Amino acid sequence: MADTLDIFDSKERQRRAFWVCIAGMAVNLLLGTVKIFAGWQSGFLSVMGDGFNNITDIGAVFLLIMTFYYAAKPADPSHPFGYGRLEYINSTVMSAVTSVSFFLHGGIREQGRSCGQIHLKHMAQTHCPIFYLLPVF
Repeated sequence: MADTLDIFDSKERQRRAFWVCIAGMAVNLLLGTVKIFAGWQSGFLSVMGDGFNNITDIGAVFLLIMTFYYAAKPADPSHPFGYGRLEYINSTVMSAVTSVSFFLHGGIREQGRSCGQIHLKHMAQTHCPIFYLLPVF
């Protein structure tokens, strides 16, 4: 079976992971930009917040690319079993970054503001045609 993909080949795994991460960054940038614009035009804070979440995910994916690069390094005298555990450390760091970014971006304040808007007696008025595209995303 010479034509099958060897998933344990470190170089091939690193190459595929790199391109998947690049594609994910591009999709997050596009999706985040569209959501921020749609939220800004329609006045929905939740859509804008989701767009900013997509933009900040780009940083997390960049961290993942760096992790794949260093985790693929071969064993050396200071790390006799290799660097593969970096992937576990990366998941811990990414969860901490997500938690900190929530507080730095005023997540609590914006959540309170959004809840305040829900209790308004009138419906949100929008005249923007992009509002009708929101269910697609």
